[in-house]
Amino acid sequence: MATQTSGKTPPPPPSRGPSVRWSIRIVILAAVAGIGVLGWRQFREFRQHRMIARARAAFEQKDYQQAMISARRALQMNPRDVAVMKMMVELSEKAKTKEALYWHRMLCELEPGIAENDIAWADSALQYKEVAIAEQALGRVDEAGRKTAAFHGVAGRLALAANQLPVAESHFAEAASQQPDNARYAVDLAALRIRSDDTEKHDAALRTLDKFIAEPSVRQVAARALLGEYVREKNWDGALKIAQRVQAAPEATFGDRMLYLGLLRRFQRPEFGSYLLEVQEYAAANPDDAAALITWLADNTLVMIAVSWAKTLPPAMASQTPVPAALGECYASLRDWGSLKVLVTDADWKFVNFLRLAFLARVQREEGDLLASRGSWTGAVKATGERYDRLFVLIRYASKWGWEAEAIELLWIVARGNSAPQMAIAELYRRYSATQNTRGLLTVSNRMLEIDPKDVTALNNVVILSLLLNSNVERAQALADDAFRIAPTNPGVISTYAYALHIRGKTDDGIALMRSLDERQFFDPSVAAYFASMLVDSSHPEEAAKFIETAQNGKILPEEMNLVKEASEKIARRNAAKRAIQ
Repeated sequence: MATQTSGKTPPPPPSRGPSVRWSIRIVILAAVAGIGVLGWRQFREFRQHRMIARARAAFEQKDYQQAMISARRALQMNPRDVAVMKMMVELSEKAKTKEALYWHRMLCELEPGIAENDIAWADSALQYKEVAIAEQALGRVDEAGRKTAAFHGVAGRLALAANQLPVAESHFAEAASQQPDNARYAVDLAALRIRSDDTEKHDAALRTLDKFIAEPSVRQVAARALLGEYVREKNWDGALKIAQRVQAAPEATFGDRMLYLGLLRRFQRPEFGSYLLEVQEYAAANPDDAAALITWLADNTLVMIAVSWAKTLPPAMASQTPVPAALGECYASLRDWGSLKVLVTDADWKFVNFLRLAFLARVQREEGDLLASRGSWTGAVKATGERYDRLFVLIRYASKWGWEAEAIELLWIVARGNSAPQMAIAELYRRYSATQNTRGLLTVSNRMLEIDPKDVTALNNVVILSLLLNSNVERAQALADDAFRIAPTNPGVISTYAYALHIRGKTDDGIALMRSLDERQFFDPSVAAYFASMLVDSSHPEEAAKFIETAQNGKILPEEMNLVKEASEKIARRNAAKRAIQ
């Protein structure tokens, strides 16, 4: 039925009001924005996948530099992409760059608790001789991971780096027993046992290395072990043949070439000159290799050759880090301050800019501008970012230049930090011992005790050094009790505790304890000094003479020598008194 209409205009629809209109607009805008965000996400994912594809394609073509650029861009789009992070690890390993350590660490942070990642990080650190980083990485491995052959293999190499040979052998043996068909574990064990004085072990190791020297995956490790054995036996012809074979292998490293070059130089072989030209040509393609060769030449009294060759490098290579640093060392050794100043002024040495500032400080000091030199050196220390590896580089230069105060200051920065303090502490202890700086030794020993309160050696050192310096004696006596309770049979602890008893006025108890020591312990001039000091205050002062003589003929601390002098003076006064009575 058709609707009839009247002649009137229909009424307008009801008004929606302003709030309703804005709600509709917001919904529309949100929908558009949602589509935009979704599109942007899809676009980002598309770009990331494209970058990953480019990285894989470049990797397959062995263009590792381009592969790393593409993978890095992909990672910037999604820093938590585990697959891309693993690609960065693999690429940096293939490129043989120390940056691999950074990517290993990032992967371990992305995937915490994965033993395989931690072990791989430690293994990579050992390749670059970063022992402290390797210790840190292995320390993260859980109990289950510590039972694997992979863990024992890397733990063995870490122990070897620390010269803990029995520990290394134990780890290698366990790894080899778990995987007897693994050539690397067999070669690692043989490379260690070839040093053994046990003829049976030595010969078996020799046979193993001979067997695997033709195996590409372990050829270099086996050859290096044989090379080391020939050098120990002074079989120079054998060593040269092995070194030549190692450097000629397809997988030879620049280090292998440098080893052969060094042997040719050492034995003054006529082919040294021609082989040096080969190495120079090889090194000219890589700034790290070029810097290593320049440094080697300088260290082997060939600094003029190093400078001349560096000047032939293309400008782009000569200015690329770390080549300028190596050249700077050459100029410093030649005392060519003018050339060094040109090299370090208004330059950018990128990640080794701290070295540029250090060289600038050296130039300024040589020019007599001590204020500017101090400022540049402070800048160099600051530029390290307190990274222990960079600080140790500065320590090496400061020591080489005779800047002892600066070297000590840097060592303390490392010693008070959390990264590899033990190495700095050991070096500080060595330096303070060499200069007989008793107060410095006490400070170092206290730091050792902070790091490990159960370290008996540190505990004992703090006690005896505090007593010698009359510093915080009450604490020292308490620590002496602790040390003796922990290690009552330790000869060093016994002699220290006996001297502590003497300081308390219990001299007879101290002497009785000293008499429990083996006679050979009294060959130590320090032990002899303490015993002499105790004997002169006892009823047996005549016994002190021979111990005084032992102490006087040895190298002991000034405060220990004072004990000996006091003991001698007491004996002299007693003898004079006896003569006066007679």
